[in-house]
Amino acid sequence: RDRYGGCIDVAVMSRLDCSDPAIKKALDDVTDNKSDTNWCLFGYVPKTEKLKFLAKGSDGLPELMDELNDGNVFYGYLAVQSFNQKKFVYIAWCGEGVSGMLKGNFNSHVRDLAAFIKKGHVFHVQINARTEDDLDEDTIKEKVRLAIGANYDAGAAKQGISENLPSVKQGEKIHNSKINEASKVHTFNKSSGQLIDKSKSEDFWNKQTQEQKKEPEQKQTTLTHNKSTTSASSLKAKFETAAQEQAQPPKKQQPPPPIKIATQPPPPSLTQVHAPPPKQPPSQPPPSLPEKEEEYQEEEYQEENQEENQEENQEENQEENQEENQEEYAEEAALYLGQVRAVYPYTPESAGDLAFEAGDIINVLNKDDPSGWWQGEFNGVTGYFPMNFVEEI
Repeated sequence: RDRYGGCIDVAVMSRLDCSDPAIKKALDDVTDNKSDTNWCLFGYVPKTEKLKFLAKGSDGLPELMDELNDGNVFYGYLAVQSFNQKKFVYIAWCGEGVSGMLKGNFNSHVRDLAAFIKKGHVFHVQINARTEDDLDEDTIKEKVRLAIGANYDAGAAKQGISENLPSVKQGEKIHNSKINEASKVHTFNKSSGQLIDKSKSEDFWNKQTQEQKKEPEQKQTTLTHNKSTTSASSLKAKFETAAQEQAQPPKKQQPPPPIKIATQPPPPSLTQVHAPPPKQPPSQPPPSLPEKEEEYQEEEYQEENQEENQEENQEENQEENQEENQEEYAEEAALYLGQVRAVYPYTPESAGDLAFEAGDIINVLNKDDPSGWWQGEFNGVTGYFPMNFVEEI
């Protein structure tokens, strides 16, 4: 009951009946590695909420899609190959032509069948589809790959499951053999009899030490030679430049440019300038200060009266509008049986249905239909809608 003591109609979602043994048998057939069956399809027993087995096959998704149509609800179970392993997809199909209570119970029944499948089987991806575009095979395989949580192509060589390395043990053997081959290059074979002569080794290292001692002496001699040559060449260059300067005659000094003195123009001739005659005072004297103050006070008084009149008119108009709105609301409320709030969005399936989104408030006009269709009004539009899409407020 509601807070006023009246009864509230509550729409109870019906549960999906999965008791048919053929359903479990079909699921077992798809998951069996020895079986060629890779899909099965289920549908409703007419005019009931009971699920039944419809079809199965071994040609994959295209063959399953041939069994679907826009006017019914179907549930499919599909096996796809991913890295040489079976992965399973749960498909819930609600055609674009489905409407009414069948469409309203769809989401609830999808959850019921998913729970039933998980009791004895598994699915890695769930696809809710309304058109064939929602069942693209490449998209489904990509979702399966992401769902299992690994990109095996990137780590196949390391994990030993690439085409050239079918197992991890073979990969380890090849890796160890490469290490052994590399170590043979630097390993001395004692059995070959190739021993190192100690006297030759000592002579070699003595020559190396002597050459290292000679290198700094040679560097020092080259540095001193370079220094002496550079100092001699610099002195020679200084003497040559001094001799060239003495041989050249001295340059003649040019006289400085003459200085120009700017002459000032003669002063202008002075002429007598006559001042204009003084203006005569106005014939009428200006108004006195008390008269101006009286004019200002009259203007301020008139402005205040105009503002007060405007405010009074606005208040009267607002009161009249409020009274009219209250009367209209009372008249409309008398026509409604109550109000409901949309829990799910509803798209009209036929002419005369009322469209709304989740959270919209709808005015109820009629509840007499025993099949669960009510008549309501929203945003000035009147139409029918399913009662299990809304809740009383």
